Amino acid sequence: MAGARVILSSGGREIETVTKEDGSFAVSGIPAGRIEIRPVLPPNLTVVDRLALRRNVPDGACDQVQLTAEVNGRVRGRIISTSSRSIKGVTIHLSSIDLTEFRLDPGVHRSRSHAPRLDVRPTEDGTFEFVGVPAGSYLLVASLRQFVDGKERTLATYYPGASEQSSAIPLTVGDATEHDGFDFVVRTE
Repeated sequence: MAGARVILSSGGREIETVTKEDGSFAVSGIPAGRIEIRPVLPPNLTVVDRLALRRNVPDGACDQVQLTAEVNGRVRGRIISTSSRSIKGVTIHLSSIDLTEFRLDPGVHRSRSHAPRLDVRPTEDGTFEFVGVPAGSYLLVASLRQFVDGKERTLATYYPGASEQSSAIPLTVGDATEHDGFDFVVRTE
């Protein structure tokens, strides 16, 4: 991406640069310590690896970072426990589906081979966010692995709070669309 602005912040100081024809950029004179990188992208794009945007740079060191931008489809929401049990250990999955096949037989989930399943962990308050989601149809699933009597079991809850996949409501994500408010109750026992 040529000509994209990139702002680096460290110690209360900001340095701005612009990417070259090949998408690369270089900045010098950054003080040692924690830096934050903020690419200024069009609203339809986002940086996929958000962890790469914060780095610790030792004094006198050079650092290299590779940022990848993708279409900015987003899905945000919050999970709530069905009991007073903690939501710690819950993983949220966004699995690509063929919507036509799902409507014909919602009890049989068929993942689309070209789109990976996306996974995130919710924060302590249950909020979660998927960024860089390609356009398509998805099932939103919260799963919790538990050990009962020495055996592992997985509790799955499908959006909007169903224990059976056939009762799930699929989500449709378009190019660079934002979906917010997918709050649902998750089984924890």
